[in-house]
Amino acid sequence: MNIVLITDTNGDTVDVNCYCSDTCAQTDPLYEGWFGCVEAAYDTACRACGAAIIAPPARWATAPRYASRRDERKHNEELRF
Repeated sequence: MNIVLITDTNGDTVDVNCYCSDTCAQTDPLYEGWFGCVEAAYDTACRACGAAIIAPPARWATAPRYASRRDERKHNEELRF
């Protein structure tokens, strides 16, 4: 996702406009250059074209790390009932 920052008179960020691409972001009059590769915190729509911007599942952020694929398979089998 690409964003365009909305700032107040003090220069503090007060909101953001969300876009699916830099091409769409460039249509924003407040665009000041590329601000992309931002992970969405929630599902939203591109402000320019309406394309869906889907946030990754929350479990991705807390996914466990394993030393090997064998450890991962063992853990997954322990979760099965």
